[in-house]
Amino acid sequence: MKETKIMVVEDEIVVAEDIKEMLIALDYTVCAVVRTAEDAIKKAEENKPDLIIMDIVLAGEMDGITASELICSTLNVPVIYFTAYTGKEYVDRAKLTAPYAYLFKPVESMELSISIELALYKHSMEMEIKDKNIRLKQMMSCTIDTIDKMISIKNPFIGDHQLSTCKLSMAIAEEMALPQDRIDGIGLAAKVHDIGLINIPFELFSKPTLLNVAEHRVYESHSKTGYDLLKDIDFDWPIAETVLQCHERMDGTGYPSGLKEEDILLEAKIVSVASFVDCYVKGRPNMPPISMDEALGKLTQRKGIHFDSDAVDACVKVIKEGGFVLELPKKYEVL
Repeated sequence: MKETKIMVVEDEIVVAEDIKEMLIALDYTVCAVVRTAEDAIKKAEENKPDLIIMDIVLAGEMDGITASELICSTLNVPVIYFTAYTGKEYVDRAKLTAPYAYLFKPVESMELSISIELALYKHSMEMEIKDKNIRLKQMMSCTIDTIDKMISIKNPFIGDHQLSTCKLSMAIAEEMALPQDRIDGIGLAAKVHDIGLINIPFELFSKPTLLNVAEHRVYESHSKTGYDLLKDIDFDWPIAETVLQCHERMDGTGYPSGLKEEDILLEAKIVSVASFVDCYVKGRPNMPPISMDEALGKLTQRKGIHFDSDAVDACVKVIKEGGFVLELPKKYEVL
């Protein structure tokens, strides 16, 4: 059976020794006893404890709550607070670090043991759930990749456009300082944002002249088709909704629903900007390619009208200052 290593952070020597003896009597291994928050951070990194019993008010400039924040963010170690302070200020701050227990001095052996076992059990369940979520998201990503490959086989042009849009969308989202999980979801949605085009007749898709009203109506149906293909897959991200909305425009002139401004998902706004740039730089059968500067010029002209201002600014920045480069278009044979 794996030994449970516990670190004690307590600036009162007598109290620290009492807790240490109590833990040893309960068959736990005390891997370190320290007096300051600074030493707690250092020893936690060195010893990798399974759990920390942390006093809140410590010797030195840093208190136990701040130390817990730093330790939990880097080492993911459960913390039990052990303190004589019951004031609302301390309790409210302690809550923000999501401690596994909050014990008041003095503590009985049985209460300490129960708190430790519950904390270890809760932490192990959280880690198990986290591992399952990681595996689930990997499966979701593989599902998107498979769909993207299927699209590329039938129409490589669409596959190339979606992959480029994916890369630029993620760069834009990163520049906008979105959380990594949301960036990942935006990338997956962008990778299939035009999946509905596989249902559009190739003659229409490849028409060298502008579409008439009836043809354009058929073409616009690809957003809803893509949504219908994805809506029943239980993604952690709004993939289907992003696919449905990525051709909407801020002023309500987009399709399929004529949504405006805040009614449009941020994910869709970002994919919309990236898709626009890729389309203009690489061209279409009825639209010759233009330079990146010209494409960004057209994008900026529509900033706040068709496209989200923050997304446009981020796009321009990652291309002009961040060095983002779209891959050159290829020649394809469509099945």
